[in-house]
Amino acid sequence: METNKRLGKTQLFWFYVQAQIGIGILSLPYSLYKEAQTDGWISLLMSAVLVQIALFVLWLLHKRFPNDHLFSICEKTLGVFVGKVLTLVYIVYFVYTAALVLKNFTQLIVIWILTKTPETVFMGLIIASCLPLLLSTLDQKARMFVLTAPLILLIPIVMIGGFFHNADFLNLLPIGVTEPSGLMKGTLAASFAINGYIVMSLIFPYVKATAAEKIKVVSLAHWVVTFIYLLVVLACYTSFSAGELKLLPEPFLYLIKSFSLPIVERIDLIFLCLWSVIVITTYAIYIYCGVVGTMTLFRSQRYHLFVILALLSTFLVNLMPDSIIQVRQMITRTDEFGTTMNFVIPLLLLLIAAVFKRRLNKRRSKT
Repeated sequence: METNKRLGKTQLFWFYVQAQIGIGILSLPYSLYKEAQTDGWISLLMSAVLVQIALFVLWLLHKRFPNDHLFSICEKTLGVFVGKVLTLVYIVYFVYTAALVLKNFTQLIVIWILTKTPETVFMGLIIASCLPLLLSTLDQKARMFVLTAPLILLIPIVMIGGFFHNADFLNLLPIGVTEPSGLMKGTLAASFAINGYIVMSLIFPYVKATAAEKIKVVSLAHWVVTFIYLLVVLACYTSFSAGELKLLPEPFLYLIKSFSLPIVERIDLIFLCLWSVIVITTYAIYIYCGVVGTMTLFRSQRYHLFVILALLSTFLVNLMPDSIIQVRQMITRTDEFGTTMNFVIPLLLLLIAAVFKRRLNKRRSKT
């Protein structure tokens, strides 16, 4: 794998956005309403604040190890053995998350578009589509993410121009009545949609920018993603009643389906076709992270081989006969585990690195 290329700030921005936005946006309003009711948008903002704190932790960790990614930092901070064990856990997490993205989207395609086509056909097509992207260099991946950026920007344009003129903002009432436990469950429910920030711990070393510029760029990208998510959630909340939101697992798609143009009727089908590009890039990013971890674990440069193995692993995991309810339960469990992997462990690594540096400085001062 070629790593001597340097990414620009624009590429870093869209790399982050592509890692954050994916299949989770379609079911996010349902997940938030299920846990936090009308205060689901507050849970989303709480989750966004926590992610901003997590980004700051990753940035501080990067400042201490400017030339290392997350996996090499684990070995330098915790030792080779413990670091490799933690790297293996991260590899499983990234590949398993990629498998859930693949499974969730293929199930959605089967339900909404081609009900008689086996899921394995769509899995094979998505994997084949990802292969050229994954086998490219890191800067080529970043350029691809910049090219697909207009698809993401279509969401706020369509939301503001197409749906809010018929919105009933009384559906947002009452505000602030959800118990703190419900708000926290809603915050956790939003984590699957915005847990891609951990990817920055692998990209920071390859960005041509100062440390201050990096945190500014990813912070801006994070709040742009939060703004898009907030528009989607508010559009669904103000377009559907409480009873409807409880029955619609993908309210965003139903909202798009309710909107029609004189020439085009099923806009939801067009949206899914376009959005498949974004899902493919998100899937590829998680596969890439798992492959980088595998290369670090085995100290090998056989990038192409590990890409093929990771893709096959996600394909085999998705062959399990899981219903859509079981997949959502798997996503919920992944949310809980992801909180530890994405926030708690980097924070512990930062604290351990800070403590050991102080001890090393004290020893140097004594000598």
